[in-house]
Amino acid sequence: MVDVTDNSDLPELRLDGPIAAGWRDLTLGIKHWRIYVSLAWHGLLLRYKRSWLSMAWISIAFGLFALVKIAIFGTLTDTPIAFFAGYLALGYLGWRVISNFVVGGSNVFIGAQNWIKSERLPISIHLFKLVVNNFITMGFHLIPAVAICVYFGMMTKEFFYSLPFVVVIFALNGIWVSSIVGIVCARFRDVMHLLVTIVQVLYFATPILWVPSGDGIKATVAKYNPLTYYLSILRDPAIEGTIPWHSWQLVGMFTCAGLVLSFFVFVYSRKNVIYWL
Repeated sequence: MVDVTDNSDLPELRLDGPIAAGWRDLTLGIKHWRIYVSLAWHGLLLRYKRSWLSMAWISIAFGLFALVKIAIFGTLTDTPIAFFAGYLALGYLGWRVISNFVVGGSNVFIGAQNWIKSERLPISIHLFKLVVNNFITMGFHLIPAVAICVYFGMMTKEFFYSLPFVVVIFALNGIWVSSIVGIVCARFRDVMHLLVTIVQVLYFATPILWVPSGDGIKATVAKYNPLTYYLSILRDPAIEGTIPWHSWQLVGMFTCAGLVLSFFVFVYSRKNVIYWL
């Protein structure tokens, strides 16, 4: 008679659902930080290969672009030119980080399809590579942005105190945005082109070139545009010398909600990404 309670010869059961597999992909991706840091750095070096100034062109292009915008749009606003210069320089800095995550995220898996199809690596590595790439670029953009603020006297110590926390919150948002956008665009390619158009429209609907005041249409648009609060946590400490706690609360809620949503999108879609490429 067989003892049905004796299961010593049975294989050990392993609970390995999509959530566990997705979490393992993320943790392994983080552990392989040397891979995505090297890929991001060498990708930028390759872009400026054989250039005398190399990646210094990132700072030069940003500085010239910001100065031209300050010169043109500064004459169209009622705010003091010094305030507007810092407002635009740091606002444009934050916008470049955000837009790079959206536009770059739409191509994060499509552009890495050769790696995904040929190498057995966690696909989260490509998300982390995008984050590193964008923050290396942000570092070069930060130099002329800070220089403009210092020149116009719109820089305070609060900016440097809050900057590390802003970088962390932008990185977390970059991960969830690029994860969702990358997966959706890998499945539906038209969304990638739609996002480029949306980003172009949002550029003018976000308080970068204009300063919201009063209760007019600009103030209403700025109030209901979530990007307003992301830019606020970056530039308010510099141009106003205060920490915008209300903006931090909203950004914190957006970040938590986005991370939770993106986690489930990632874990339940990651196995299908390779078939969509």
